[in-house]
Amino acid sequence: MKKKSVLYLLFVVLWCSFIFLLSDTPSKESNKASKSVIETTTIETVKRTNDLKITNINTNDKKWKNKIVNQLNTPVRKIAHGVIYFVLSIIFFLLLRSMKIDSKKAILWTIAFCFLYSTTDEIHQTFVLERSGRLLDCLIDTLGAILGSIFIYKLLPNKGNIKV
Repeated sequence: MKKKSVLYLLFVVLWCSFIFLLSDTPSKESNKASKSVIETTTIETVKRTNDLKITNINTNDKKWKNKIVNQLNTPVRKIAHGVIYFVLSIIFFLLLRSMKIDSKKAILWTIAFCFLYSTTDEIHQTFVLERSGRLLDCLIDTLGAILGSIFIYKLLPNKGNIKV
């Protein structure tokens, strides 16, 4: 196996491990972390728009903060699912291409791999405190993988004979 292939394989293993660790986090901790990120980014953005005189929202209002964070929590978490598998698909596709697998076959194998890993990840979550496996999450993950595969395929020059 070429050095590049080994490197891509290492990235795939590391990224899959990262996904596993995220899924292994109990629900309350995971939810708290995502809400913290939302609160920080949203409140800072609104503060900046206040500074620019675009809005005039009281960012110290706890009710407003909680409402915004709760409204954004689910969509942000679902987008995160797609983004995580978007990245996994790119890394896995590059691994397959470095092993001289045809681009079109690599796309199919990549999507299949990501779907299967997502499925096992959702099953894994059923064993984690207060977590559950969801078909919707698996579908979002797979959609992220499809988009990532298309993105990397379109990005690469000379689709059939690229040097990865």
